[in-house]
Amino acid sequence: MYTYKIKKLVYIIIFLIISMLIINSTKTCEKNDYYDTQILAANNMKKYSKAVKGYKIKNGLEIYDYDFYKTGLLGSPYNEFTTTLGNLEAKRTVTNPDIAALVVKIFNDANLKSGDKVSIALTGSFTGLNLACIAASEAMNLDITIISSMGASTYGSNQPQLTFPDIIDNLFNDGYIKENSSLVTLGGYDDVAYDIPDTIKNKVIENYKDRKLNIYINDNFNENVLKKIEVLNSNGNPSAFITIGGNFSFGDNDGSEIVLKEGILKKPKNLDPFSKNKGLINYYLNKNITTISFINIKKLMSDYGMPYDPWTWESTGKSSIYYKYSYNSFAIISVIILSTVYLIYFFKLRSCNEKIHKN
Repeated sequence: MYTYKIKKLVYIIIFLIISMLIINSTKTCEKNDYYDTQILAANNMKKYSKAVKGYKIKNGLEIYDYDFYKTGLLGSPYNEFTTTLGNLEAKRTVTNPDIAALVVKIFNDANLKSGDKVSIALTGSFTGLNLACIAASEAMNLDITIISSMGASTYGSNQPQLTFPDIIDNLFNDGYIKENSSLVTLGGYDDVAYDIPDTIKNKVIENYKDRKLNIYINDNFNENVLKKIEVLNSNGNPSAFITIGGNFSFGDNDGSEIVLKEGILKKPKNLDPFSKNKGLINYYLNKNITTISFINIKKLMSDYGMPYDPWTWESTGKSSIYYKYSYNSFAIISVIILSTVYLIYFFKLRSCNEKIHKN
């Protein structure tokens, strides 16, 4: 009896394996409807990266050995200007121009369209991802408002001679991008960089003033959040709000972690109303505005089937992120029906055999 059961199970397993192979053979691969936009975004990012590398060389800043593709988008392992610890693999992953194509995909998944108003809040921690977001926004012709902060974790824009607000300002002034930072804060502890020595911090602030950047320094959580909302909404209510990294104004000030997730965020059923202890993500979710958070890079890569910190990059336009895959629905339905019929037959036959055996 036992041998009989094993045989039947082996038969169904073989059938399912053959079915899977047949279904896989019906798989078709087509370019995404927005493939050309993804290519444009990736090429935009290549231009930005080349420009940033030039800015670093001009400032006598090191292009590190761990920046395998010499993008110029990776900062120092650690220095006095560093606010927190960061992950090299994550920072290196998002220097790939294909990340800009990924952002285009995520924006399309969020139903963003050409001309939509989008508010973007950037920290200095993920230089590559920041540029990818801007590259995708420009490729999609989004109407963006940007706020940025000075502070950066390890391997981010943590070189005081060229902070991320400096990078955006340079790219804007040199005609690479259409929008500059509408507001600049200091980032780091309480968004006023208490964790950076005053001698270094004050020199950077003076540089921002010389650049005529709109600097805002306020360690009062609620006032800080409200000022950012004012700036982010100055062009009208946005269709989407996007954060990259972890500025203290993004999350809540009361210990709640309900909004600290990544990707296209869903409004939680138990979301607290916006109040003086609530941050930007809480505010926009409460307004039912599409909110996207980029923070957990390893999970993001896994969610979208992209490699995490690969040794080599695929040529632009070749990665799976540029394509959509489909299978023959008739084959899938046929396999499901045949498998169901076989299992019903198998269990009925087993039941009959068990009755005979008992008798």
